[in-house]
Amino acid sequence: MKKTIFALAILLLSFNSITAAQKSSKTVDFIKGNLADKTQAVRDASGEEGIWLSAKALEFALENKTYIGTDRDLDGLVISSILSIPADLFSKDSAKSTSFINSFAEVFKNFSDSSTVQIAVLQKILLIKDKTDVSAFTGLLNNYIQNVNSNADSGVIKAVLNALESIGNRDSFVILYNLWNNKRFSAYYDDIEKALVSLSALSVNEIIQICRSKDIAQICKVFALVQKNTKISKNFLCEISEISLSETILLVDSSSKYTNEVDSLQSQCLKILEENKWTRASSIAIDYLRFCKKMFDNGSIKEDYFASVISSMAEISPIESVSPLCSLMEEFNGKKEKNEKISIPAVKAVINTLGAIGNKTAFDYLLAVTYLSYPEDVLSAAREALAGLRWQ
Repeated sequence: MKKTIFALAILLLSFNSITAAQKSSKTVDFIKGNLADKTQAVRDASGEEGIWLSAKALEFALENKTYIGTDRDLDGLVISSILSIPADLFSKDSAKSTSFINSFAEVFKNFSDSSTVQIAVLQKILLIKDKTDVSAFTGLLNNYIQNVNSNADSGVIKAVLNALESIGNRDSFVILYNLWNNKRFSAYYDDIEKALVSLSALSVNEIIQICRSKDIAQICKVFALVQKNTKISKNFLCEISEISLSETILLVDSSSKYTNEVDSLQSQCLKILEENKWTRASSIAIDYLRFCKKMFDNGSIKEDYFASVISSMAEISPIESVSPLCSLMEEFNGKKEKNEKISIPAVKAVINTLGAIGNKTAFDYLLAVTYLSYPEDVLSAAREALAGLRWQ
């Protein structure tokens, strides 16, 4: 606090345009008056004198808080001073801006017995965040929320969360994510989530780390969070989808672990990768195709979804998927020859996907379809796919 008071003293000296002769009665009232008089003087002053008095009032409050203790009049003086400082005063790389922000930080820390003062400080910070560097104040709030007791003043906690939503950084994301998983802060889950959604675009590495945590519940949770941020880039969204899909394939090694939550996450990941033609995930898409085949065989997923997974290969894995799709077609044909039960939607999906890819490797497998007793729509699809194969 001594450093802040020293900085304020320098700031006060910098207002050299306020000479003794120029000072109005407001300055005299401030110097000679009690707390109520000082507050009124700050409110009534304007221009350079008003700024000078605000700085002087903050210096006075910080110097005397220990002696005065909890006092509504002192709180009023501080709040009036903070509100009286014009937002236009703040700018990038400004010594005045830095001095005031440092004093705001000291006020926030030293007036912890007054939620009204602390909230006033936070409101001021949000007002000037686009005008000057408030990263130091972000660090203060990170420390506050990381160590706050869940029984602390709810108004201040909510105000801090709201501030971090706008001025938070990657450290803020990690701290808030931990709070989001802490049942003691369940009353603030909505506020925390809102801040996390806003900060997710800044926290790519942190989110990737969570997706690689080997914890299915956390993967599902953070993926749902990312999806709520409409400002997240397509590349980042695809990267998170690729990693989440890959990790859940490895973690779900039995149908007993294939929950509705996992099913929803994987289908969303696949949709994002398909819509963006994310061929970088080609090998993972093939792994997912094999995974879904296993889950389809044991009855964990429906044939329509399995068919949609097959169809997605044309966009995500148009080269590497040809071989596994041909193998799948061969399996279906073999079962058809033995009059075993097969999924017609899945068969048509394989035929149409091979046709869309157009690789001539599929010729023998598609031709075989036309010699089997498939329904007419399947035979027609096979003939159309054969006609579309590229031979050059």
